[in-house]
Amino acid sequence: MALVVITVMALYVAGDVGWKMHTERTAPPGRQLDCRVGAVGDGDTVQARCGWHRYAIRVWGIDAPELSQAPWGEQAHERLRELAADRLLQARVRDRDRYGRLVAQLYDGEQDLGLSLVAEGYATVYERYNRQGNYLAAREAARAQHLGIWAQSGLQQRPWVWRRQHPR
Repeated sequence: MALVVITVMALYVAGDVGWKMHTERTAPPGRQLDCRVGAVGDGDTVQARCGWHRYAIRVWGIDAPELSQAPWGEQAHERLRELAADRLLQARVRDRDRYGRLVAQLYDGEQDLGLSLVAEGYATVYERYNRQGNYLAAREAARAQHLGIWAQSGLQQRPWVWRRQHPR
């Protein structure tokens, strides 16, 4: 019995240690994964367990302010945490980014969480990767209503520019 427990624990740990390697083999674009979201990194990134594997998932099609972009980054983080943390979501894999994260649309039933973040003003559309009309319309509606990042002008509306000006 002890040998079985040790073997299972070793396989579990090996799965966690090698999660980036598993990403390439087990989550090709087009695949849908059922994932339990654990930690929320910022307004557009989560850590999730999908089956036996752990993944860092970048929410497709959006860009949220960085955590250090006060107060918008923390607001986006908190809203994504409310929508996703400790929930079973569907991840529709679109790609992998240069950091090895899955890039996926996250759904809670029919609700597209990325689209919700844009519509509520917590994120903007990342037009380099997403030109879908429903996302663009949601962004324009949030902008017209001065929601979240649209309440005042600034680089919180263009997180990709802010990152270039504030490298890590």
